[in-house]
Amino acid sequence: MANGNSELRAELYRLTLPPEGVDLGWLDVQVREMEALNERIPHSVRLHRRFSPPIYEVNCFMFALGIEADAVSDMRLGPVFPGKQFVESLLANGDLREVEGEGPIVIYFRDGAPEHAGRWGGAAVISKWGAAGTHIWRHALWDVPASYGDEARFFAALPTRRRALPALGRGPRPLGVADPSSRSTGVGPRTAAFERLRGVHIQYYSAQIDA
Repeated sequence: MANGNSELRAELYRLTLPPEGVDLGWLDVQVREMEALNERIPHSVRLHRRFSPPIYEVNCFMFALGIEADAVSDMRLGPVFPGKQFVESLLANGDLREVEGEGPIVIYFRDGAPEHAGRWGGAAVISKWGAAGTHIWRHALWDVPASYGDEARFFAALPTRRRALPALGRGPRPLGVADPSSRSTGVGPRTAAFERLRGVHIQYYSAQIDA
């Protein structure tokens, strides 16, 4: 069962797909088209933060979980980054705890798999639509592209105590949140769990590339 206005969500999906061959100047066109869409189909989507180089390497999951790009730069290998497979690992290991009612993190699922994530502020979601050169938007829960699925679940913030982070490979801070005492790597000491998680990413993306 679809949630939200299906016509609006289809249009929002269209607006996330830049025409072939365009440069970053298209992002200004996207903002204008979003405003024009509001005249035809009223919606809640508003520009929260315009694209800038500091958020280029941040995707929706990194933004929602508070993972800074420079804090995980040493674990990136080509297309390996905290994406869908990473979130699935956090869910499987219980590091992301679902809550009843509302929580600070909202994850959208399509066909049972995490597709998008944002930060819930009590009245609206703040999320980055896509990776690389994209804006961060503020919007109602279901004013999102149709491709993000029809299931939204709320989660608590990532645990911060050392004893609660065996699968994250970090000390007292969430994975990827920069620690001033370890700025050289940003992710703290390696652990077997962290290396296992990175191995899952490498195996998954290698299979995608080989295919």
